[in-house]
Parts: sequence; C-alpha cells; structure tokens
Amino acid sequence: TKDTQLGGPFPSAFHPESRIGSIRAGNSPFTGNVPIEIWSLSLRELEIYNTTMTGSPIPDVLPEGNNAGQMSVLTLSGNAFSGTLPSVIGSFQSLTKLLLQDNAFSGDVPSGLSSLESLVELQIQGNDFYSVPPSICNLRNASEGGMLETYVSDCDEVGCTCCTECSEQ
Repeated sequence: TKDTQLGGPFPSAFHPESRIGSIRAGNSPFTGNVPIEIWSLSLRELEIYNTTMTGSPIPDVLPEGNNAGQMSVLTLSGNAFSGTLPSVIGSFQSLTKLLLQDNAFSGDVPSGLSSLESLVELQIQGNDFYSVPPSICNLRNASEGGMLETYVSDCDEVGCTCCTECSEQ
C-alpha cells in the first residue's frame, strides 16, 4: 500500500453499505475532523497517521449499525487529534493494534480499554493522559488470557507499571 498525496478535508461521502475493508491515509495533508460516516463502514482497518487532522476522531456514541467490533487495527498516530478517549473504545473487541501516539489526547484512559483481550500492540505515548487504569496490565498476563506484547506509554506521567517501553516526552 502506498501513502496518498491527496489533501484537504477528509472525504465524508461514504455509502454505509460500501465494501471498504480498510482506509489508510498516511503522510498526507488531510485536514479537518474524521467524519462520523466513517464509523458506519465495515472497516477492519482504519489508519490515519501523520496528517494535520484535528478534533476528537472517535465519537462518544457510534452510529447505529456500526461494525466497531470487527475492526482489528486502529491507527490514529502523529496527528493533531485532541479531547478525551470516549468509553465506546471498549466496544472495539477485535482490535489487535491500537496506536494513538503523538496527538493531544488528554484525560483518563477509559477503563473499557482493559476489556480488549485481543490487543497485541498498544501505543499511547506523546499525549496528555492523566492516568491509565491498572487493569490494562492484565492484558499482558498470559494466564489471564492477555495477548498484549507491546505497550508503550509516558510512564512518568501515567504511572505505568507494566509497559514494555517508556517514552520520554
């Protein structure tokens, strides 16, 4: 897959029954917000990285008929996204990779993140999170069914006790 050189506002004219399995918009001059329509698609992968997009990319309430439970990869790294992560992130039960690093997210990481038992890679460094629920460490415990192999955070800021790597801001 090749990075696109398209730019401007991110497209929002998606037909809900489109058979788009993945969207990758990386190293592109996209601007604006992630359109809510994107959450109505049956995406397995959504990767938006190294753009100038802003706002809160994940809505507090997902649209009816969403397929968040089928998504396996969610990459929203290296943008200008901000706000808190909504608790709805806990409904992304098939996620194996969640990359949120290098944005301006803030607040507490929702406890629902601890229920993502398929998660293999989690990167949340380079944000302004206040705390991370200690139960995320259970995802690293194989005897508890955890599969998390890579967990990168700003350890000094959030008090991570089980990170595989600590990032320095």
